[in-house]
Amino acid sequence: MIYVLYGQDSYRSREKLNEIIGEYRAKTNGVFDFHRFDAEDDAMDLLERAGQSASLFQKKKLIVIERPSRGSEVFFKKLRLLAGVWEDDKNTIVVLWDDADKTGLKKVLAIVEPMAAKIQVYSPMAIQQERRWALDFIKNQKLTVPTKAIDEILQTAHGDTWRLANELSKIALGGERTELIKSDDRIIFAFLDAALVDPRAALQALMRLHILGSSEQYIFSALTNHIRLLLLVAEGRGLGPEEKTHPFVLQKARAKVRLLRIESIRRAFERMFQYDVKIKTGAIDPHFALVSVLLGA
Repeated sequence: MIYVLYGQDSYRSREKLNEIIGEYRAKTNGVFDFHRFDAEDDAMDLLERAGQSASLFQKKKLIVIERPSRGSEVFFKKLRLLAGVWEDDKNTIVVLWDDADKTGLKKVLAIVEPMAAKIQVYSPMAIQQERRWALDFIKNQKLTVPTKAIDEILQTAHGDTWRLANELSKIALGGERTELIKSDDRIIFAFLDAALVDPRAALQALMRLHILGSSEQYIFSALTNHIRLLLLVAEGRGLGPEEKTHPFVLQKARAKVRLLRIESIRRAFERMFQYDVKIKTGAIDPHFALVSVLLGA
């Protein structure tokens, strides 16, 4: 069986992907052959192993291929061959996930559409759909969000479901809407992008955030989460709670991991843990800890 989940609304398609993984994990009591990789990595060895027949002891196999639209010509040639095998294999479930639109996924659809693949498109929602989705999200997550805040968030989300979910969760926890925060999110992203790979640029971004009056405890938490994500991607053991990380953030994390040695990521994460303890006990302040981590101290 082949599933294709694609479209610009990657939050909802990601939810469906996680739902499928959860269902098959439950059905097999966690005993199944699971392969997951990003096609842009051009990991032909991973695709080759995933395409092999399931063993007698692992009757179910789940293969998740992310962003197949970015695969190489070699990848598409191999995908075309394997898709014919997967179509008739009742014990193998393949999910092709992509945040591209129909035009971007043209090559993939040309391969799987004749095979009666189950295709679900996640296009940006209209405002009425967004409102229904927001109300369902609030109910399912057991959040309390004022009606006025919901209306304001819907007006500024502009079809971005990731932003909508994040803003609703933030308000429910007593935070402020992103539009009301003085800090420039672009500087935060620049800071995280440079951390561990360009100390000078990271320090410059940190100083700009300091001038803006950003919470350095918040920055420290953001860096901790960022390094944790890098380590999970580098180790390849699965994302766990980070499953809902924005696909673009995952893409950037994978690219960054290629520039770093896994030992250096582990050391950075260990330092963050050590500094976190010292911050909470008042031994040092977050600014000192951030500068020390960026300089590799």
